[in-house]
Amino acid sequence: MNLVNVIIPVYNQAKYLEECVQSVLNQSFKKYSITIINDDSPDNAKEVINKISLKHKNIQILYTPDLGNTRCRNVGINGTKSKYFLLLDADDKIHKDFLKETIKVLDDNPEIGFCYTDTQHFGVANSFWEQPDYNFFRLLQGNYICYCSLIRRIAFEDVGGYNPENYGYQEDYELWLRLGRKGWYGKHIPKKLFYYQIHDNNNSRSKRTVQFDPVYREFLITWYPEIFPEQLQEHAKQVVSQYPIDFMNVDHAEQEKYLKEN
Repeated sequence: MNLVNVIIPVYNQAKYLEECVQSVLNQSFKKYSITIINDDSPDNAKEVINKISLKHKNIQILYTPDLGNTRCRNVGINGTKSKYFLLLDADDKIHKDFLKETIKVLDDNPEIGFCYTDTQHFGVANSFWEQPDYNFFRLLQGNYICYCSLIRRIAFEDVGGYNPENYGYQEDYELWLRLGRKGWYGKHIPKKLFYYQIHDNNNSRSKRTVQFDPVYREFLITWYPEIFPEQLQEHAKQVVSQYPIDFMNVDHAEQEKYLKEN
């Protein structure tokens, strides 16, 4: 059994996939496996994945029927048995020492649930995101931890994994909250070991973020009242009452449709 599994979901990111996979193959730490999940991607993902699988026989390939980011990730994680796992979007990359550095932190600190690094943006923008050191109380104010973190499997299983009732909205933030409330804290490595790509698709994501992210946060506050102050809970209840109870469990098109009709 490999010590760590790198899980790469693919949806409309096929043209970046080979470069992403290569960044994993270049790792200085070698006890890893790779799982690629094609979540019914409408582009040429199947063709690209077939090409990769012919070249690298030891890469596991899974297919899911457009489950959405959260459920797709759960399938990939549950399909492996490694001690640690790393989620990596198909358009992003990791530094050659990412696994070596983050695995050492988790090996040396068995009480730590996950480990994250600083982020270097690339593509149409070149900037640096210096992520703060972990503080659970700061986390209650909003997410500051990137999705690409090395996660301890027993910690992930202890909190029940990603919430399947969340289609894929702030799902990483929700996971950090669930881990934190159970005492599985994070550890920050102040090095630029994760590369996040900025491209045209990010523009549509940014528009959705401005429009919907405040609402998603209010839903999360109502889901986890034991960790948020009462005053925030009261405000969140008022906001959430204006939306369907399954608002977080449908894709963005359905959310847009609801807003237009109401």
